[in-house]
Amino acid sequence: MKLRGIAIALLCSGAPLSAPAADHTVYFALDSDRLSPDGSSIVSAAAADYAATGETAVSLVGHADASGPADYNEDLSRRRAERVVAALVAAGVPGSAITAAWRGEADPAVGTADGVVEPLNRRVEITVSQSVLPAAPEPIAQTLSRIAIGLGPYVGYNMQDGDESVFLGGNLTATYFATPNVALTGETALFWNLDARDEGLGFRGALGADYHFADYGVGGGVLPYVGVNAGYMTIDGSGKGGFFAGPEVGLSIFGVNAKLAYDIVEDRDLEEGVISLTLAYDFRF
Repeated sequence: MKLRGIAIALLCSGAPLSAPAADHTVYFALDSDRLSPDGSSIVSAAAADYAATGETAVSLVGHADASGPADYNEDLSRRRAERVVAALVAAGVPGSAITAAWRGEADPAVGTADGVVEPLNRRVEITVSQSVLPAAPEPIAQTLSRIAIGLGPYVGYNMQDGDESVFLGGNLTATYFATPNVALTGETALFWNLDARDEGLGFRGALGADYHFADYGVGGGVLPYVGVNAGYMTIDGSGKGGFFAGPEVGLSIFGVNAKLAYDIVEDRDLEEGVISLTLAYDFRF
């Protein structure tokens, strides 16, 4: 997801932030940057305030609790801020009117010891005002992105009549979130065909499009999705294989992504496809 014309202020983790009291506060599940249904409603209310009052600016600050490493929490608070920015833009607030910042675990609503889980600290504070973060340094214009790279095992089962076999290998996935819900993916798997007759190295490459049910995650961190994919695979080193297409379903659980696809291979009957299962941890940036 790329949003242009949005001002980003990256604040240091030192002194407390001098800013007006937040008009709206969005809370997040543990280790999650996804909006819950309540969070989406709060963002909508903030956008409605902007539209109704004719205010000139919306500023927001992302936060995390102290339950993880400080550098990870810094990045998590950034992703939470970006998520709210995207939702505000989708709700009609101009990107040029938004200033975003993130503070990691440095400015908690509730003081805790390091490593303590505190729901009230996992938040993004939204302020609708005539000025943006008066104590912040000059904003740095940036382009927000939503890219995920996943690496993990691949397991396949070839259902071709008379040539059934199991594949084991690894899979690399790159995902681009065009919106918070719609993702475009590219993935490449290298695997070994364990069948004694066709034993050898195989390849699977696919492009896909998925719809993520971002507003319906359990606690904001368990997110199902559905989609389609198409690509090309070779079954073993002999080059046996072909083009394929088919449906896929998946589940993301706090960054751990499991996907099941049914690959319908050309020149085969429908029931002679390949079942492909991947499991990966998504690194987002």
